Amino acid sequence: MNVIHLIIHGRILAKKNSRLPYMNKGRVLNTAKYHDWEKDACLQLLQYKGRNLDNIELQFEFYMPDNRRTDLDNKISTLLDILAGKMHVIKDDAWQNTPKYSVEAKGIDRKNPRVEIWIRYD
Repeated sequence: MNVIHLIIHGRILAKKNSRLPYMNKGRVLNTAKYHDWEKDACLQLLQYKGRNLDNIELQFEFYMPDNRRTDLDNKISTLLDILAGKMHVIKDDAWQNTPKYSVEAKGIDRKNPRVEIWIRYD
């Protein structure tokens, strides 16, 4: 089995929690802060763009910048959208392609908050 180890540095934002309170032609808009974060995250993943990995296992390890309450599931959803939809690192985030993933909050790292992602594939 092959492994890719990705790291996205900084506070991981959740797309779901970064929405503006109004609609534009039926579309929900995200904040400028979220767009800036997403752009930076994509730049950090640029070398892995277009791999379209199939039948994978994912492991997420979060290192938080502080003790603020946060939902990991929202962050994972955002990261999957970036990995599959924006950067095409993985082919799809449907259960058929990602039948197994694990998540762990490793604690606080004030100097280097990040998420480390391991992608295992054949």
